[in-house]
Amino acid sequence: MAETYVHRFLELPLNHMGLRLTYWDVAQGMPDWSDFRSDYVVSWFREPVAQPEPYLAWMREAWQRGIPIASMGLSGMPASGGEAVANDFYEIHGLAQRDFVLVTFDASVSHFDEDVVGFECSPDAVLPPFPVLVPTREDVTSYLTLRSGLEGDKGESSLVTISDAGGFAHANYAICLLPELNRVQWLVDPFAFFERAFDLEVRPVPDTTTLSGRRIFFSHIDGDGWNNVSEIPLPWNERPLSAEIVNEHLLRAYPEIPVGVGVIGADVDPAFGASEDATRLAREAFALPNVEIAVHGYTHPFYWWYFREYDRQAELDLVDEQIQELEGAPIDDLFQWFGGEQDNTSLAALLTYDIFLPRAYLQRPFTLAEEIDGAIARANSLAPEGKTAQVYYWTGDTRPFPEAMAGTVAAGIRNINGGDSRFDNQFPSMAYVSPVGRPVGAYWQIYSGNANDNTYTDGWTQNYHAMRLVEETVKHTGAPRRLKPFDIYYHSFTGERYASLEAIVHLYGVAASDEFIHVFPSRYIDVANGFYSAEITRTGENEWTIGDRGGLQTLRIDRPGALRVDFSSSSGVIGQRMIGDALYVSLDPGNETPRLKLTNSEPDSLVPNLIEASWEVTRFAVDGCDIDITAKGFGAGLIRIDGIDAPKVNVVARRDGGIMVDEDVMTENGQLDVRLPTAIDQTTALTIRCRE
Repeated sequence: MAETYVHRFLELPLNHMGLRLTYWDVAQGMPDWSDFRSDYVVSWFREPVAQPEPYLAWMREAWQRGIPIASMGLSGMPASGGEAVANDFYEIHGLAQRDFVLVTFDASVSHFDEDVVGFECSPDAVLPPFPVLVPTREDVTSYLTLRSGLEGDKGESSLVTISDAGGFAHANYAICLLPELNRVQWLVDPFAFFERAFDLEVRPVPDTTTLSGRRIFFSHIDGDGWNNVSEIPLPWNERPLSAEIVNEHLLRAYPEIPVGVGVIGADVDPAFGASEDATRLAREAFALPNVEIAVHGYTHPFYWWYFREYDRQAELDLVDEQIQELEGAPIDDLFQWFGGEQDNTSLAALLTYDIFLPRAYLQRPFTLAEEIDGAIARANSLAPEGKTAQVYYWTGDTRPFPEAMAGTVAAGIRNINGGDSRFDNQFPSMAYVSPVGRPVGAYWQIYSGNANDNTYTDGWTQNYHAMRLVEETVKHTGAPRRLKPFDIYYHSFTGERYASLEAIVHLYGVAASDEFIHVFPSRYIDVANGFYSAEITRTGENEWTIGDRGGLQTLRIDRPGALRVDFSSSSGVIGQRMIGDALYVSLDPGNETPRLKLTNSEPDSLVPNLIEASWEVTRFAVDGCDIDITAKGFGAGLIRIDGIDAPKVNVVARRDGGIMVDEDVMTENGQLDVRLPTAIDQTTALTIRCRE
């Protein structure tokens, strides 16, 4: 599933539009209509389906039932069946194949509608081969038409179309190939394509990028390289471990940046050769108030599939084979990973010998109990009183199997990693931005917000400064559409080198912008899980109820026009903010079933509401012109409020039992900015009372 084009390319834009995907393997037969609950059907085939007849029959039934269908890629019909078989499929989209143009020297673009086509690239001067597809119904609108050079009704071919049945985009004309980079870009605008194909209306969708009116920022560290020796000396230690550099130069130096630190259990376990320094550094990191405890496995699997049907003897035999094949390689370097003495050899250097290691530590047989519960117990043993591990960071290929996912759920711990989103000059397309997550059995694996330093440095072998490219991804995924949160995701081996450390410090500067709200990784994961559970039900004109949203607290309405929140007729809605052409609506965390009402009329009276906050607002209670607020977060506090019907208000802020602020503040055009002293994961209570 994870390698399908539907997941790699389509799921992100569909998620952004509030749509969740249920995958179905057509090779196993088609869904039973009695159990079918989906509103739309999406496909992207790169080869014929295994069972074309039942597939075609089911798709035609979906068409007749009025279920919108978006077909990208190939038809899925066998090439041996010729045009007649292909036309059985194309009929659904109001098309008929008349011929196929293999050599395109005399072909050209005759119609190019920029509303849907030309999103990131334009058709190449040398056009790819294409079928000659001719509309057969009046409801078909062509957005990309090629002149084929053939005569008669074969002269024009419609390769991107929208009809009453849905949408169609041919394989070679949905994306462009960039051979010089071995990359792709979107030719079709997937947002415009799906909006038209599915006839999507203006409506609220669950948003995973925003909290209290600001874009989410978080950071997390995988423990790899914890015990590597750094080139960066400390005044008290000429050869510190990488973990100590991370502790000193990042975690302690930037207390306003919340970070999740995920240790590898064996890296901090004396039974596996861990030093006193390794365990001490974990204790010191976990004790910091801006650090959230997490785990990154116990023996660090590289390939999770290897352990689904694990055979210890096969693993031992594999190790023997690999060692024999290394010949002149420094065998001593292998002992750290194969069960001998620990040294400071990096795993990246070891892997340059092109051997297959299923995991980093092989001393003991693999068990899920140790890999999950044992890792959690080891981290908790190094934690201060009152703190426990909150998140499991998937290791290696980040492809856990369902039983592994079930293990984290049973342990009461969240999970993240995978996705590896990039959108920069080396990956110049939204096609490389991942969706919210992926289904694994009955569970959801939540993807990280951005790719990590291992991917930027070619497996930690070169370009150690390259994490600075994350800034480009943050920019491209923030506008014109806010697609992802900002995640600084790196490994402990970042502390090895000056260049890598400087790159993270630079990104910390980017995160200091007032565009972001800083939260722990667990908070983002709760938001992402809420995306998959949320139910938004229309109850009237421009009116909806929201249920089962978990930790998700923001809805987004794209291109709302003049529509805004009617606070007097809504409940459980505490704020709104226009960002670009999208309206972000903040929900009350204390209300399990908010009701949202939008209106294009001016309100009869002002109702105080939240515009944005640098801390997460967990309570926003309004009584006339009086407001009671509770907020928790990191850094300097800013809470911006609209709808105050008074020229002046009294603001009192309390934290840790004391009064921090007690002053009268002037409003401006009904807006109020409340600025508060720096917090480090602390809760602040405010009372705002109107003055005459």
